[in-house]
Amino acid sequence: MLMKPLKELINDILNSSENKELENIKRNPTMIKEITNPTEAQQLAAVRSSSHAIKYIKEPTKKVRFIALKDDIYNYRHIKNLTAKEEILIQNGKREHKPET
Repeated sequence: MLMKPLKELINDILNSSENKELENIKRNPTMIKEITNPTEAQQLAAVRSSSHAIKYIKEPTKKVRFIALKDDIYNYRHIKNLTAKEEILIQNGKREHKPET
């Protein structure tokens, strides 16, 4: 019987539990608030399932911020220290969402 090296077995276990956690976040994006320092993968799983989950992420990555803003520009309320590009994205988005008079 062939056995995997211990290091490979440990990696398999860690990857398996990480994948399960990502699946759980996808099913329930608000659970991201229970994770102290979520990885970018965890943040992405939450925000792709519900962009409003950004409000539960204390320090979202640039990519996560962008996805949340592209989905709903009003998510800017939950993002601290907006960049100039994010400000432009928001202003352009607000113009697109204005009702015609």
